[in-house]
Amino acid sequence: MNRLFSQESPMMRFLNAFADLIAVNLLMILFSLPIVTVGAAVTAGCRVTRDIAGDCVGKIIPSFWQAFRENFRQATVFWIVHLAVLLGLSYNFYLFQFLLDESHYKWMLVLLILALVAAVGIGVYGYMLISRYRNGLAAHLKNATLLFLNYLPLSVLLAGLNAIPAVLFVFSPRIFLETFVAWVGFGFALILLLDNLMLKRVFAILENPPKN
Repeated sequence: MNRLFSQESPMMRFLNAFADLIAVNLLMILFSLPIVTVGAAVTAGCRVTRDIAGDCVGKIIPSFWQAFRENFRQATVFWIVHLAVLLGLSYNFYLFQFLLDESHYKWMLVLLILALVAAVGIGVYGYMLISRYRNGLAAHLKNATLLFLNYLPLSVLLAGLNAIPAVLFVFSPRIFLETFVAWVGFGFALILLLDNLMLKRVFAILENPPKN
Protein backbone atom coordinates (compact mmCIF):
# COMPACT_ATOMS: atom_id res chain seq x y z
CA MET A 1 0.00 0.00 0.00
CA ASN A 2 2.83 2.38 0.86
CA ARG A 3 4.43 1.62 -2.50
CA LEU A 4 1.13 2.40 -4.26
CA PHE A 5 1.02 5.91 -2.80
CA SER A 6 4.72 6.57 -3.18
CA GLN A 7 5.57 9.65 -5.24
CA GLU A 8 7.45 7.39 -7.67
CA SER A 9 4.57 4.96 -8.21
CA PRO A 10 2.89 5.03 -11.67
CA MET A 11 -0.45 6.04 -10.15
CA MET A 12 0.96 8.99 -8.23
CA ARG A 13 3.04 10.13 -11.21
CA PHE A 14 -0.10 10.06 -13.35
CA LEU A 15 -2.12 11.99 -10.76
CA ASN A 16 0.65 14.58 -10.37
CA ALA A 17 0.89 15.00 -14.15
CA PHE A 18 -2.89 15.35 -14.40
CA ALA A 19 -2.90 17.99 -11.66
CA ASP A 20 -0.15 19.84 -13.54
CA LEU A 21 -2.26 19.70 -16.72
CA ILE A 22 -5.20 21.27 -14.90
CA ALA A 23 -2.94 24.04 -13.58
CA VAL A 24 -1.50 24.74 -17.04
CA ASN A 25 -4.97 24.75 -18.60
CA LEU A 26 -6.31 27.26 -16.09
CA LEU A 27 -3.24 29.47 -16.52
CA MET A 28 -3.64 29.40 -20.31
CA ILE A 29 -7.28 30.44 -20.05
CA LEU A 30 -6.51 33.18 -17.51
CA PHE A 31 -3.62 34.62 -19.54
CA SER A 32 -5.68 34.44 -22.75
CA LEU A 33 -8.51 36.63 -21.48
CA PRO A 34 -7.28 39.80 -23.23
CA ILE A 35 -7.45 37.73 -26.49
CA VAL A 36 -4.36 39.50 -27.85
CA THR A 37 -2.22 37.48 -25.41
CA VAL A 38 -3.47 34.07 -26.61
CA GLY A 39 -0.28 33.42 -28.57
CA ALA A 40 1.97 34.04 -25.58
CA ALA A 41 -0.26 31.88 -23.37
CA VAL A 42 -0.21 29.02 -25.89
CA THR A 43 3.56 29.28 -26.25
CA ALA A 44 3.98 29.15 -22.48
CA GLY A 45 1.63 26.17 -22.40
CA CYS A 46 3.75 24.45 -25.06
CA ARG A 47 6.88 24.81 -22.95
CA VAL A 48 5.37 23.65 -19.66
CA THR A 49 3.54 20.68 -21.20
CA ARG A 50 6.83 19.71 -22.86
CA ASP A 51 8.33 19.57 -19.38
CA ILE A 52 5.38 17.46 -18.21
CA ALA A 53 5.84 15.10 -21.16
CA GLY A 54 9.53 14.79 -20.29
CA ASP A 55 8.74 14.22 -16.62
CA CYS A 56 10.97 17.13 -15.66
CA VAL A 57 8.41 19.75 -14.71
CA GLY A 58 9.26 22.16 -11.91
CA LYS A 59 6.94 24.68 -10.33
CA ILE A 60 4.10 25.28 -12.78
CA ILE A 61 3.30 28.94 -12.16
CA PRO A 62 6.92 30.28 -12.23
CA SER A 63 7.72 28.15 -15.30
CA PHE A 64 4.60 29.33 -17.12
CA TRP A 65 5.17 32.97 -16.24
CA GLN A 66 8.80 32.87 -17.33
CA ALA A 67 7.89 31.34 -20.72
CA PHE A 68 4.99 33.78 -21.14
CA ARG A 69 7.21 36.78 -20.41
CA GLU A 70 10.17 35.65 -22.52
CA ASN A 71 8.14 34.95 -25.66
CA PHE A 72 5.44 37.58 -25.23
CA ARG A 73 6.37 39.94 -28.06
CA GLN A 74 7.20 37.34 -30.69
CA ALA A 75 4.31 35.01 -29.82
CA THR A 76 1.84 37.91 -29.81
CA VAL A 77 2.85 39.08 -33.29
CA PHE A 78 2.69 35.49 -34.54
CA TRP A 79 -0.76 35.04 -32.97
CA ILE A 80 -2.17 38.21 -34.54
CA VAL A 81 -0.97 37.17 -38.00
CA HIS A 82 -2.13 33.59 -37.48
CA LEU A 83 -5.56 34.70 -36.27
CA ALA A 84 -5.96 37.04 -39.24
CA VAL A 85 -5.19 34.17 -41.64
CA LEU A 86 -7.61 31.81 -39.89
CA LEU A 87 -10.41 34.38 -39.80
CA GLY A 88 -9.82 35.33 -43.43
CA LEU A 89 -10.01 31.72 -44.59
CA SER A 90 -13.07 31.04 -42.43
CA TYR A 91 -14.86 34.13 -43.79
CA ASN A 92 -14.27 32.92 -47.34
CA PHE A 93 -16.37 29.82 -46.62
CA TYR A 94 -19.40 32.10 -46.40
CA LEU A 95 -18.31 34.67 -48.96
CA PHE A 96 -17.83 32.20 -51.81
CA GLN A 97 -21.32 30.77 -51.28
CA PHE A 98 -22.66 34.00 -52.79
CA LEU A 99 -19.94 34.61 -55.35
CA LEU A 100 -19.67 31.16 -56.94
CA ASP A 101 -22.09 28.66 -58.41
CA GLU A 102 -22.47 25.28 -56.73
CA SER A 103 -19.94 23.34 -58.81
CA HIS A 104 -17.20 25.97 -58.45
CA TYR A 105 -17.97 26.39 -54.76
CA LYS A 106 -17.34 22.68 -54.12
CA TRP A 107 -13.87 22.96 -55.62
CA MET A 108 -13.19 26.14 -53.67
CA LEU A 109 -14.43 24.44 -50.51
CA VAL A 110 -11.79 21.72 -50.93
CA LEU A 111 -9.07 24.33 -51.44
CA LEU A 112 -10.21 26.30 -48.39
CA ILE A 113 -10.20 23.19 -46.20
CA LEU A 114 -6.67 22.34 -47.36
CA ALA A 115 -5.60 25.93 -46.68
CA LEU A 116 -7.11 25.79 -43.17
CA VAL A 117 -5.35 22.51 -42.43
CA ALA A 118 -2.07 24.08 -43.53
CA ALA A 119 -2.70 27.24 -41.49
CA VAL A 120 -3.53 25.30 -38.33
CA GLY A 121 -0.64 22.86 -38.78
CA ILE A 122 1.92 25.57 -39.50
CA GLY A 123 0.60 27.45 -36.48
CA VAL A 124 1.20 24.42 -34.24
CA TYR A 125 4.80 24.17 -35.42
CA GLY A 126 5.20 27.92 -35.06
CA TYR A 127 4.19 28.04 -31.40
CA MET A 128 6.32 24.99 -30.66
CA LEU A 129 9.37 26.55 -32.32
CA ILE A 130 8.92 29.86 -30.50
CA SER A 131 8.68 28.01 -27.19
CA ARG A 132 11.89 26.06 -27.89
CA TYR A 133 14.33 28.22 -29.83
CA ARG A 134 15.59 31.79 -30.07
CA ASN A 135 15.15 32.87 -33.67
CA GLY A 136 13.60 35.61 -35.78
CA LEU A 137 9.89 35.45 -36.49
CA ALA A 138 10.43 35.09 -40.25
CA ALA A 139 12.81 32.18 -39.60
CA HIS A 140 10.27 30.53 -37.29
CA LEU A 141 7.57 30.86 -39.96
CA LYS A 142 9.85 29.45 -42.63
CA ASN A 143 10.90 26.53 -40.44
CA ALA A 144 7.31 25.84 -39.40
CA THR A 145 6.28 25.65 -43.05
CA LEU A 146 9.17 23.32 -43.90
CA LEU A 147 8.36 21.06 -40.97
CA PHE A 148 4.70 20.97 -41.98
CA LEU A 149 5.61 19.87 -45.51
CA ASN A 150 8.39 17.48 -44.48
CA TYR A 151 6.19 15.62 -41.98
CA LEU A 152 2.93 16.01 -43.88
CA PRO A 153 0.93 13.01 -42.53
CA LEU A 154 1.87 13.91 -38.96
CA SER A 155 1.16 17.58 -39.70
CA VAL A 156 -2.36 16.80 -40.89
CA LEU A 157 -2.95 14.75 -37.75
CA LEU A 158 -1.68 17.62 -35.59
CA ALA A 159 -3.93 20.08 -37.41
CA GLY A 160 -6.95 17.86 -36.87
CA LEU A 161 -6.16 17.40 -33.19
CA ASN A 162 -5.72 21.12 -32.54
CA ALA A 163 -8.84 22.01 -34.54
CA ILE A 164 -11.14 19.85 -32.40
CA PRO A 165 -12.30 22.63 -30.03
CA ALA A 166 -13.05 25.07 -32.88
CA VAL A 167 -14.76 22.41 -35.00
CA LEU A 168 -16.98 21.37 -32.09
CA PHE A 169 -17.78 24.98 -31.23
CA VAL A 170 -18.81 25.84 -34.81
CA PHE A 171 -20.40 22.63 -36.06
CA SER A 172 -21.58 20.93 -32.88
CA PRO A 173 -22.15 23.51 -30.12
CA ARG A 174 -24.18 21.01 -28.13
CA ILE A 175 -21.26 18.58 -27.80
CA PHE A 176 -18.93 21.48 -27.05
CA LEU A 177 -21.18 22.62 -24.20
CA GLU A 178 -21.53 19.06 -22.92
CA THR A 179 -17.73 18.79 -22.77
CA PHE A 180 -17.20 22.39 -21.63
CA VAL A 181 -16.06 21.38 -18.15
CA ALA A 182 -13.38 19.15 -19.65
CA TRP A 183 -12.13 21.94 -21.92
CA VAL A 184 -11.96 24.42 -19.05
CA GLY A 185 -10.44 21.84 -16.73
CA PHE A 186 -7.70 20.26 -18.81
CA GLY A 187 -8.66 19.94 -22.50
CA PHE A 188 -6.47 22.61 -24.11
CA ALA A 189 -3.40 21.62 -22.09
CA LEU A 190 -4.02 17.96 -22.97
CA ILE A 191 -3.89 18.84 -26.67
CA LEU A 192 -0.56 20.63 -26.18
CA LEU A 193 0.76 17.65 -24.23
CA LEU A 194 -0.21 15.33 -27.10
CA ASP A 195 1.41 17.77 -29.55
CA ASN A 196 4.66 17.55 -27.62
CA LEU A 197 4.53 13.76 -27.45
CA MET A 198 3.82 13.49 -31.19
CA LEU A 199 6.61 15.92 -32.05
CA LYS A 200 9.17 14.52 -29.64
CA ARG A 201 10.86 12.42 -32.33
CA VAL A 202 10.77 15.30 -34.84
CA PHE A 203 12.60 17.69 -32.54
CA ALA A 204 14.97 14.95 -31.40
CA ILE A 205 16.05 14.52 -35.02
CA LEU A 206 16.42 18.29 -35.45
CA GLU A 207 18.51 18.69 -32.33
CA ASN A 208 20.55 15.50 -32.78
CA PRO A 209 20.75 14.82 -36.51
CA PRO A 210 21.99 11.33 -37.41
CA LYS A 211 25.66 11.19 -38.31
CA ASN A 212 26.55 9.94 -41.77
